[in-house]
Amino acid sequence: MGGSAKHIASTRVIIIGFAVMALFGAFPPWVLRAPWPGYDRPVGLHFILTPPPIEERVLHPSLDYGRLVVSWSVVGLLTLAGALAVRRQRDRPGDTARSQPPRPSDTAE
Repeated sequence: MGGSAKHIASTRVIIIGFAVMALFGAFPPWVLRAPWPGYDRPVGLHFILTPPPIEERVLHPSLDYGRLVVSWSVVGLLTLAGALAVRRQRDRPGDTARSQPPRPSDTAE
């Protein structure tokens, strides 16, 4: 039932990455948009079901999809890099993971 220490650590990194992405999805960045193009005023992060309050009647709240995609991409890439870094770590003396047997080319003199 148990896996190697590297596999468990890699799985934890991936779960943490998905949890952070879920938090970014639950509290996305919002902007206040005007009816004319080109005017967006960032208003920060708010819960997805409660958009920011409208300060002026002309502006309406909208999700800032560009910033959300960028933040998800950064977290996804960092998660991938972290999972790969954990899996590529060398075995430590106290590690219980099985090591690979030496290849014939490694033992040839």
